[in-house]
Amino acid sequence: MDLGTVPWETPLYVEVGGWLSAGRWSSPGLWDLQVERWSVLPLDGPAVREACQAAVEAHLSELEALDWAALALPSYVTGTAGFRPDEEGLRRLEMQFLGSDDGRPLLLLEGRGPALPPVRPLVERWVAVECVYDLAQGQVVELVATIRGEVHE
Repeated sequence: MDLGTVPWETPLYVEVGGWLSAGRWSSPGLWDLQVERWSVLPLDGPAVREACQAAVEAHLSELEALDWAALALPSYVTGTAGFRPDEEGLRRLEMQFLGSDDGRPLLLLEGRGPALPPVRPLVERWVAVECVYDLAQGQVVELVATIRGEVHE
């Protein structure tokens, strides 16, 4: 199977063989990775996503009660104080695969949650819940709540 025919959201195991110089598809100064080998991860993606979502739902009260200002960067603390994500927004996280651990059979997924109040122009922030799923045990072993964001230009 050609890597170009694999759907974008398919979890892959990729072995990197080294760095290539900047090519015609890269911006000047950036480097491309050389893929040595790759394979589709043999897992039930929907079941892993459902397990992560179930773990989030089991911990909704703790996620709602978090001190989100304590997770914010210093210049965003005041604007984040008092923020409480709505329960419905936390229930509707769409889990996306982020990666795996080479040393252990772990998968990392992240769900994007409700938006945080705007603090600065062109800055968008949201609740993110990361889920660590153990393939050997077939269960979620850890949830990590954080704040993600991006600046628009």
